[in-house]
Amino acid sequence: FTRRELLAIAPPSAGTMVSAFDGATGPQILIAKPDGSIEAKAFNRGATALQSMSLYVTSAGAVDGFYASGGTLFHVTDVLGSPQVASPGVAALDAAGGYDASGAYGWIRKSNATLVRVRPPSWTESGGTISDPTPAGAPGPSMSVAPDDSLFVGWGVNDSGSFPTYDHTAHPVMRRLRAGMTTFDAQRTGGSGADDDMVWT
Repeated sequence: FTRRELLAIAPPSAGTMVSAFDGATGPQILIAKPDGSIEAKAFNRGATALQSMSLYVTSAGAVDGFYASGGTLFHVTDVLGSPQVASPGVAALDAAGGYDASGAYGWIRKSNATLVRVRPPSWTESGGTISDPTPAGAPGPSMSVAPDDSLFVGWGVNDSGSFPTYDHTAHPVMRRLRAGMTTFDAQRTGGSGADDDMVWT
């Protein structure tokens, strides 16, 4: 596996790390255990390779996840045991999930530039609609949920510079929606950037 294939990580307990990968090796879950061993598990994500995925830890110490593929939301359960993938029939361009006092939830990006939160088993929208701050057509759009239940959205920027050097650089940017809030924090740049343009995925 390579870092480029890494989609998500989640630590269900001390000394254990769960990672999701997809790429040339196909979709895989890797479980690194306290004794130093690594267990690999395949999961069925269909014919299209994933560009993003989200894993989270439940109150019982299980690991589940969310991803979107082909415009549809998918829920992954029992990652530590026998991973199961099911679609609740919810339209989504991208997805990220977490677990709070009310249980599992998934944030989804919709086609009308909005973000909504859904919860199993009804999968109805919870908490209203949030405007997606991701610029239209921005390369490499992504979403993730932090341990404090903040939602982060990010995308890539290729900057052609300005007179007199016009030096091309590329950098990721992100915005944070704190738990319980309806507006995102101000945009932040992730690092000083890389020389030349990037192909964002």
